[in-house]
Amino acid sequence: MADHRYDVHKDYYAILGISSEDARRPSKRNKAYTKLALKNRPNSAGGITEESFKVVKEAYTVLGDASARSDYDEDRRAQGYPNPDEPTATGSHTTLTAPTTSEAYLPSASSSREDAGSRAEQQQSMPSKEEKRAKRDREQQGTHRERSGPSRDEAHIDRIDFDPVRSGGRGRIWTPWKFSFETYYHDDYVATSFLGRLRTVIQENKDEWQADRKASEDAHRAMVEDTTGSRMLYGTIWGDAQTRERQSEAIYHRSESLLERHRKRAKALLKRR
Repeated sequence: MADHRYDVHKDYYAILGISSEDARRPSKRNKAYTKLALKNRPNSAGGITEESFKVVKEAYTVLGDASARSDYDEDRRAQGYPNPDEPTATGSHTTLTAPTTSEAYLPSASSSREDAGSRAEQQQSMPSKEEKRAKRDREQQGTHRERSGPSRDEAHIDRIDFDPVRSGGRGRIWTPWKFSFETYYHDDYVATSFLGRLRTVIQENKDEWQADRKASEDAHRAMVEDTTGSRMLYGTIWGDAQTRERQSEAIYHRSESLLERHRKRAKALLKRR
C-alpha cells in the first residue's frame, strides 16, 4: 500500500472536478487543483475553510501519486463504489449519486463536478488535441504515401514513444545518435512526419509551462492582496504553483534542445547519402 493516507469514502475525482483520465495527466490535474484552490479561497464574503482546503490538497496528493491512486481506486471498488474508468451512457465518467463525506464542508465540490460535467458535454463534439494531432499525422502520412509509396518508414515512426518528451522521463527518443535515416526521410528523401510530431509535443510543453506560469502569478497576486488573514494558506498554494512552473519550464527547455539535436542528426544522415 502507498504511504499516502486517504478516505475511501471521499470522491477525490469529484472534489477536483476531473475524470480518471485527466487525473493521470499532470497538466490537467495541476490546473484543476490550482483553479479550485484559488476560486474557493477563504474570504470575507464566505468561502471554504482551511479544513476544506486540506481536503482539496488531500485529493490532489492522492491522485497525483500513481501507486496511491491505484490503491485508492481498488479500495473504492471493494467498497462498492463505481469504477472511475467506466463511462456512463452519456460518455462521461461515473461519480457518486450520494454526497461524499467531503461535500459536507466543501460546498464547491458538487458545483465543480456539475460544471465539469457540463463542460465535458459541450466538448464531446469538439476534437481533443490528441485527435487533432492524429488527424494531422494521417494527412501527412497520406501525402507521403502518394510521393513515396508504402508507408514503411511511417510505421517505423509509430513505434517511437513521444511521452518521455512530455514528462521529461527516460526514453529512447533522448538518444538521437541512435536513430536511423528512415526516421527522418523516406526512400525518396522526402521528410517524414517525425520532426513535425516532435514540434507538436514541444508546443504542448510550452503551452503547459505558460499555463503554470500564469497560475503561479495568480496565486502570488491572491496572497499579496489577501485581507482575511489567510496568507499562510495562499503561501502554500503559491509554493505548489511555483514548483509546477519550474518543472514544466525545465521540461520545455530540455525538449527544445532535443529538437535541435534531432535536426542536426537528420542533416548529418542526409549528407552521408
